[in-house]
Amino acid sequence: MLRLVWQMNLTVLLDGRVVESGAVLNYSTTDFSTLQVFLEPYEGTNASIYADRRFTVGHLQVAAPQPGKVDLTLLMGWWAGTTVGSELNASNANVMTYSGGAPSFGSHRYMFMLYEELNWK
Repeated sequence: MLRLVWQMNLTVLLDGRVVESGAVLNYSTTDFSTLQVFLEPYEGTNASIYADRRFTVGHLQVAAPQPGKVDLTLLMGWWAGTTVGSELNASNANVMTYSGGAPSFGSHRYMFMLYEELNWK
């Protein structure tokens, strides 16, 4: 069972740069194989409360809604059993292999979802 988590910092880097919320990524100028994701508690939070917890991170590509077209959301990568302080990257997705940007042109909308694994033990 998974529960959506809001009390964590999820930092995403591509090409060694932090991807800010709402950033536009162009496929032809972004190297998606450089993806790094860091999971850290909010500043001032006692990190020890997360020591025995596991998290799942999903990376989705959300299609722009277009009149008369089917909305399409693609799962781009899935990491499970993640702990606070872990680095996730393009090569260590352990549930679904990271697929990078698609299609191979234009700009993309991505969303990273963070869930706590409630019954991982």
